[in-house]
Amino acid sequence: MLTDAFYWILNMSLTATAVGLAVLLLRRIRRFPRAGVSALWGVVALRLVLPFSFAAPYSPMGLATSLTSRTVDWGAPLGNAVAVNHLRAADSYFPIVYKTPALERVFAIGAVLWAAGVLVAWIALALSAAAAARCLRDAVPAGDGTYRSDRIDTPVVVGLFRPRILVPAGVDPETLRWALLHEQAHVRRGDNLLRAAAAFVCALHWFNPAAWLFLRAFRQDLEDACDARVLRGRGEADRTAYARALFAYARRERVAPGPAFGGGDVRRRIGLVLSYRTATAGALLAFAALWAAIAAALLANPR
Repeated sequence: MLTDAFYWILNMSLTATAVGLAVLLLRRIRRFPRAGVSALWGVVALRLVLPFSFAAPYSPMGLATSLTSRTVDWGAPLGNAVAVNHLRAADSYFPIVYKTPALERVFAIGAVLWAAGVLVAWIALALSAAAAARCLRDAVPAGDGTYRSDRIDTPVVVGLFRPRILVPAGVDPETLRWALLHEQAHVRRGDNLLRAAAAFVCALHWFNPAAWLFLRAFRQDLEDACDARVLRGRGEADRTAYARALFAYARRERVAPGPAFGGGDVRRRIGLVLSYRTATAGALLAFAALWAAIAAALLANPR
C-alpha cells in the first residue's frame, strides 16, 4: 500500500511541476489580479494531492506528455477521471504490478525513505507552529484587536483558527497603520490557514525542489494579494505612503514567527504597489472568465 502511494505521489509531483511552471509564467503578467494569481496555486495544490482529474480533449498536459506518458482510467465511481502516468513502470494498476521485481524493490525502498521524510517535515512544521504560539503567551492587548509583543520587530499574524495580530513596540503610527491594514487583510482572507495547508502539502513532496519553489512563490503572491486589497480604491498618495511603510519595515532586522509585513521580495512588492491601478468591474469579469478557463485547462488530463 505504501509503495503504491509512493508511485502515485511521484506521478503527481511530475504533473504538478508542469502545472506550477505554467503558473510561474502567468504570475509574471502584472495586470493579472494578484488575488487571481494566488488562487491559481490552488490548482497546483490539487495536482499535488489528487492522482486523477477529469479528461478533456483540450488538455495542455496531453501536449506536454504525449511522447513520454500515458493515461490510466481511474474507474468507477469517478466516471471519466483519469490519471497521468509519467513513470510507466507498471504493467497494471489497482493494485500496481511492476514490470520487474527489481523495479518493485526500488519503489519499496523509495516509499520508506519518502514516508520518513514526510514525517520529519511534518514534525518540523509542528515545532514551527509551537514556536509561533509561544509569542502569544506574553503578548498584551494593544487595542483594535491587536496584541503587543516584545518578541517581534514587525507586525505579524499568529494562529491558524483564531489568528491574532502581534505588533512591536515603538513603531511610527503612520507606518504601523498601513502594516495593520495589510495584516487585517491576511486575517480576513484566512491566509495563515492557507499557508499551513500549503506547507503540509509541500511536505508530501519534500523530495521535489520545485514544490518548495512553488511554496515560496505562493507565499509571495499572498503578500501581493493583500497589498492589492489594501490599495483598492486608493490614490497615488496612499500608494506612495504604503510603499514607504514597506521600505521602513524592510530595513528592520526581521524577527517574526512567520511571514511578516516587510517580508518577501520587498523591491518587487514596492514596484507592484506603485504601479497598482484599481480594476474596473468589466475588467474583473474578464479576468474571472480568463481565470476559470486557465484553471480548467491546467486541471484537465488528456483522454
